[in-house]
Amino acid sequence: MQSIANERNSWTALVEEVALIESPGTASLAACDHDMVNWEDVGSIFSDALVDEASIDQAISTATTNADFDWTDLLQAFNAPVPLETQSLVFAMTTPPHSTNPRTNSKCGKATDLHPSSKKCPKKCSEPTCWNKIRSRGYCKMHGGGKRCLIPGCNTCSVGGYYCIKHGGGKKCSINGCSNAIQSRGVCKAHGGGARCTVAGCQKSSQGKGLCTSHGGGKRCEVSGCGKGAQTRGRCYAHCG
Repeated sequence: MQSIANERNSWTALVEEVALIESPGTASLAACDHDMVNWEDVGSIFSDALVDEASIDQAISTATTNADFDWTDLLQAFNAPVPLETQSLVFAMTTPPHSTNPRTNSKCGKATDLHPSSKKCPKKCSEPTCWNKIRSRGYCKMHGGGKRCLIPGCNTCSVGGYYCIKHGGGKKCSINGCSNAIQSRGVCKAHGGGARCTVAGCQKSSQGKGLCTSHGGGKRCEVSGCGKGAQTRGRCYAHCG
């Protein structure tokens, strides 16, 4: 019985194990003629066992000797020939008594991996459509939560406690004398950090869509017909950017 408890990974597998106890050599559950079985009655017998792992042996023993349930239909269903048109069907019951799907918290609005002892989900950002967890004041870092940069007038979130990346926050490039923020591999974009341009042979930094500025990445000049990269105010250097 202990092997059943260890190997069982679903409600349907448990039913199959009991069928094998009752009638050794019976067919697999996938080949069972489900229309011959009252699955609600079967499920009610095992509902408690699936909640309490420690009592599974007792539940199986009780189920196989349960005088209130006739196992004949179940065993006949396992051994009955299955019509060709139904052989591809899986378990007839769409939702077992205890679903194995990830739990969904109505407050979160999506599946969450909650701790078994916790009934709460992380509070989400107050910004509509944003699912990031809040840092402070009801918002995530992206929308104003968390610590802000200490430079007057800068509302960007701090990196490393005091300043944003633009004003010196975060880890610095490992190249001697470089004060740029690191992107990856311990170096800044200028020294090979971050994503590279996807054009063959180009080692420049990717600015957007996997391309460097020369190959079409990053923001473009807003002047009609100009495809150059924008410098400032949405324009390229030639158009006073």
